[in-house]
Amino acid sequence: MDSKKKIAEIREKYNRTFGNVTGQMVLTHEQVQFLLSKLDREREENRKLLEERDEARRKAEEAWKEIDSLEQLREERDKLIEGLRWYAEGWIDSRDEGQRAREILKEIGVTVE
Repeated sequence: MDSKKKIAEIREKYNRTFGNVTGQMVLTHEQVQFLLSKLDREREENRKLLEERDEARRKAEEAWKEIDSLEQLREERDKLIEGLRWYAEGWIDSRDEGQRAREILKEIGVTVE
């Protein structure tokens, strides 16, 4: 007998017994064993689902860190390109003495002496 039928049978027995004056329901050993094994299977399934959820959450957090890192790298690349274009376009001013390049490098965390 499949699970749904057994559960329906137990429910039916419960509903019949509930209306009884004594209100006591007697389940067979087989029915109790069935319910306990069903409960164990569902608990195990729930445990596995929680593990999968936790793993998915961990992977999502790692992915967000990677995205943040990529965004930072893009910003640094854009700053370097800006600096190279600035030099390529001949904006070097003898009074500047590379100050703009040092500012750009400082913005991306490069120490220049």
